[in-house]
Amino acid sequence: MSELTLTVNEYRFDYVSEIKPERSDYGIIEALTPQQKYREANSTFVHKYGWGPFCRFSIPTQWTGKSGVYALNSSNGIVYVGEAQDLATRFNQGYGTISPRNCFDGGQETNCRINIHIRDEVIAGNSVSLFYRDTENRAELESELIDQHNPSREWRF
Repeated sequence: MSELTLTVNEYRFDYVSEIKPERSDYGIIEALTPQQKYREANSTFVHKYGWGPFCRFSIPTQWTGKSGVYALNSSNGIVYVGEAQDLATRFNQGYGTISPRNCFDGGQETNCRINIHIRDEVIAGNSVSLFYRDTENRAELESELIDQHNPSREWRF
């Protein structure tokens, strides 16, 4: 693997960026708990990933509108493969900024789970890098890579 590409099976993925959670003035990744801001918190339950704590991060906006398959890679290898209709939206408004609603039943558990794992990896001293492959066959390629490569199970469930 070169620094700017990642090959998964025969597919080449381009480097997008390192995922860098925002830090306080003291260099600490803050523990965010957006579920406290949900106005209907008393009428539904927090799902198993909804307690966090979460971090905030983003990728460059030049990836807006890019539709394809992405891979998250850490020092432990490929830890997650997913597909996105808009890569920047998926990361900047989905995984990187956890909405209070997504912490509760019916919310986006995946957003919470991926955010938690990224935060944990970085706190453990590992870097997490995002790679992307442009394709119209997003779902098929994602499924193939998950079946053949079997990225980290704990990031999936």
